[in-house]
Amino acid sequence: MEKPSFLDQEPPAGYVPGIGRGATGFSTKEKRRVFDDNGGRKIPKRYREDISSNQERQTENDEDEEAAKVFEKLELKLAQKKKKRNNGNNDNDEADGSAVKTQFADLKESLTTVTEDEWMNIPEATDFTRRNKRNRIQEQLNRKTYAAPDSLIQGNVDLNKLTEEREKLLQSQIDANISEITKNATGQVQAKNSSTATNTLSYLKDLEDDRANSISDAALEDLQKMRTILKSYRKADSTNPQGWIASARLEEKARKFSVAKKLIENGCQECPKNPDVWLENIRLHASDVQYCKTLVATAIKFNATSPSLWFKAIDLESTTINKYRVVRKALQELPRDEQLWKLAISFETEKMQALKILEKATRLIPQSMDLLTAYINLQNYDDAKKTLNCSRKALPQEPEIWVLAALLEEGNNPNVGVNRLVDLLKKGLSELSENGYKITLSTWFDRAEALSDTPNSKLTCEAIVYALMELLKESTGDSDGLKNVDETLEKMADSMVKIAVLKKLIQWDPCDIALWSRLKTVAENQNEIEQFLVFFQELLFSSKDSDYTRSVIIEESPSLFMMYVHEYWRAHKGDIEQTLNVVNQIIGFVPNHLDVRFFKIKLLGQSSQFDKMQEFFLQSFKALSDSHVNGIERLYYKYVNFLRYQGLTGQAIEILKEKCSTGFRNCHKFFLQLGQIYHSVGNIELARQAYLSGTREIPNCPLLWVSLSKIDEIDLKNPIRARSILDRGLLKNGNDALFYIAKVQMEIRLGNLDQAELLTIQALQHFPNDALVWVERIKLLNYGKKSLSRKTIFQDALKKTQNDHRVLLEIGISFYRETQYQTSSKWLERAMRKSPVYGDSWVWLFRTYAKLKKDPAELYKLFDQYEPIYGPEWIAVAKHVKTQYYTPRAILSHLIDKK
Repeated sequence: MEKPSFLDQEPPAGYVPGIGRGATGFSTKEKRRVFDDNGGRKIPKRYREDISSNQERQTENDEDEEAAKVFEKLELKLAQKKKKRNNGNNDNDEADGSAVKTQFADLKESLTTVTEDEWMNIPEATDFTRRNKRNRIQEQLNRKTYAAPDSLIQGNVDLNKLTEEREKLLQSQIDANISEITKNATGQVQAKNSSTATNTLSYLKDLEDDRANSISDAALEDLQKMRTILKSYRKADSTNPQGWIASARLEEKARKFSVAKKLIENGCQECPKNPDVWLENIRLHASDVQYCKTLVATAIKFNATSPSLWFKAIDLESTTINKYRVVRKALQELPRDEQLWKLAISFETEKMQALKILEKATRLIPQSMDLLTAYINLQNYDDAKKTLNCSRKALPQEPEIWVLAALLEEGNNPNVGVNRLVDLLKKGLSELSENGYKITLSTWFDRAEALSDTPNSKLTCEAIVYALMELLKESTGDSDGLKNVDETLEKMADSMVKIAVLKKLIQWDPCDIALWSRLKTVAENQNEIEQFLVFFQELLFSSKDSDYTRSVIIEESPSLFMMYVHEYWRAHKGDIEQTLNVVNQIIGFVPNHLDVRFFKIKLLGQSSQFDKMQEFFLQSFKALSDSHVNGIERLYYKYVNFLRYQGLTGQAIEILKEKCSTGFRNCHKFFLQLGQIYHSVGNIELARQAYLSGTREIPNCPLLWVSLSKIDEIDLKNPIRARSILDRGLLKNGNDALFYIAKVQMEIRLGNLDQAELLTIQALQHFPNDALVWVERIKLLNYGKKSLSRKTIFQDALKKTQNDHRVLLEIGISFYRETQYQTSSKWLERAMRKSPVYGDSWVWLFRTYAKLKKDPAELYKLFDQYEPIYGPEWIAVAKHVKTQYYTPRAILSHLIDKK
């Protein structure tokens, strides 16, 4: 250690150390050997005059060296302690030391730039007073104070412990974040996020376990109170098992398992004839199965008629044979326990032995339908019938016996029909009613519903419904007494029972179109459309009343035949020949029903059987020549289109001239058709003459006026005359909005948008609720005519037309043209749901799906279900000569590709 320089300097004259504080001199241990010669008193070395200055300097040097050695030993000991604290990390000591030396080198160098004022303004250590310490302590205390509602403060929640644990969790998370930041800074970060998350989750789990297992002071106090209360309760009435059970569960909750077991054992001694105490004892010893068996055996000795103990004994056995032995012993004590008999049957493997067991079980417990059902299922047909007859006599008010009888007939007699089961159940219901059983619709419908999902019970399900409804009808005398059936039917969900109810109602009133429609809807929802067709076929062809039913339908509702044919084709689209056979059969019943004939023409055209179609047309003309059938002109119209499709234009024109000039002069379709034929071959003058003749013969047909005006406007380039034609037609047909629509469309084609908007406003004044006029008003928005905001026009159109599907469609198209495909799809879906048979909505919806790249599989299913037929775009393809025999799918594909 370097010696301070001031020690070698001479003190000032007259200087006495410590004299200012009243000192007269002092000495150290090292100087006690130096004494004054006269009095023996210690004299400081600096006052001794007889010692030379050289000796004094030598002595002081020796003392300094000794002090330096002492400090070196202290530093060595401190270094050794530091090494021990660092667990022997000797390799890092030297590096750490050098790091400490160089860490503040830059700061030391910067001290030279510190000014005198800055140096003098350095705060003294005395500024950190106790006041700052108190502030720090108070701040720490404030951190442990949290605001919370009173609902969170419960008696068993230790808020101090909860706060401490939260601080530990926060500290661990901060340490983890700091560690992660440090690793990122040094470039040594590895993928340890998963391990950190796992550690945090494990810590949270441990924390929750500690909270669950820990008991606060308040909880301990409540626990002690409950112990005292239960102890006094046990002393007051030691034979009450609830006191022992409650005490044992209290100790179990306090995790005093040995105390709980001891208490419950005492309870078993005090209340040996109570099964609940024994069961609680068995539960507490669940880990020791052998001891539990001993306990349950002891318990059964005191409680031989306790089913719960016997079932516990069965559960404790691990092998089937031992379980079976326990069941047999239990049946000796409890011969009328149904569950024990069911267990005995389930453990039995031999059929004959099971029959013996069931025979005895049904004799002891005749009211058990489950045992009787099992017994019937194991018996042969004849024995089962005898058993049911015996049960019927023993239980005259049990309806389940008759249901079992119907199921027995259905399962063992393959030729049994629903009518035979209906007669059986009607007999049973009558006997039950005579013996005081009250028949209710809801109960029996629920029973039938339960059977609908059971195998080999479909006929029984229908028979229950038929028998019940027939019995009610017979008891009231007519169908007016079945009002409750209608009310119940409205509340029922779609099911097989609802189908059966509707079928019975249709049998009584086969011409009710509403019932047929409801039946078709329910069958479609239940995927039972084939059952709908089978019922229709049975009603028309197979039942004993088929002739009468057909005659009634032919007379009152022949359109039902068309419903049947259409649904049959939808269900069997792959089998055209079979569908044609059904159509021919229906035509035999209703030869004058044109819709059925048109359906056959459609099938022949879609299957390209044009020779058969030609033959069928001629046969139809011959068969209907002598009869006055309404709408026969439609058959000629389709025949002319067929000739055009075949390229026989001259023959088609000849037929049109003959029919137009003779029997169908008031049919505007023939004039339109003739004009279209002339227009297709390029003879514009004859086409105009055909339309003009039509306006003279049928002046109240707007289509003829519009077609004539288009000839003048588009083909003859004479818009003035075209406007005049529309004006003349409007004078003769002032209440038809089609003329205004035609005028608006013509002005748009000519580019007169202002005139078109004016005409639209005039049309809306005359026809404010017409959907087609509003469609034209919306279309003008696409041409930039926005005198009002688009939103206002949309709202007015929807309000005036009551959300008409055509307005919804046009709004969707407008968004489509603006490439807002998501918004467009929403409007188009609304239009489709509003009118599923409007084909244009489907076309635009499929186009939108293509733009959005959405899967159209589900949309195709809905399309096939509704098969649309309307819409300008749709009809333009469906009625075109070259595409008139396209299927709906083909028309849809053609229109999608067209755009």
